[in-house]
Amino acid sequence: MQLETERLILRPWQQQDRKPFAAINAEPDVVRYLNPLTDEQSDAMLDRIDRHFEDHGWGFWALEEKASRQLIGMCGLAKVSPVCHLPRQSKSVGGFQPLGTAPDMRARPRNGLSTLRSTS
Repeated sequence: MQLETERLILRPWQQQDRKPFAAINAEPDVVRYLNPLTDEQSDAMLDRIDRHFEDHGWGFWALEEKASRQLIGMCGLAKVSPVCHLPRQSKSVGGFQPLGTAPDMRARPRNGLSTLRSTS
């Protein structure tokens, strides 16, 4: 399944996304808020995302900027463990990981998550 907005494409991950995704995970503006990942850890994250899709039929999609066709991050939902400290009614968590140097980042999370919400 692929979802599109005026500026974004939410799509399944592809093998060629691994190197750009590792670069995103090493971006200074990303590691400022998240722990830095090695290339191997970044690949392992994508492997977990793939397994989550296989197990649940949903998860984190690759987020591509339509104009540049560049991978800019991920957006989606993940089933979380009951040991996470979330409100009782929470069964999943949504998120967005932008490329730190991409312009106009503030509108993208809202744009991508709105697309996911409108398809459910």
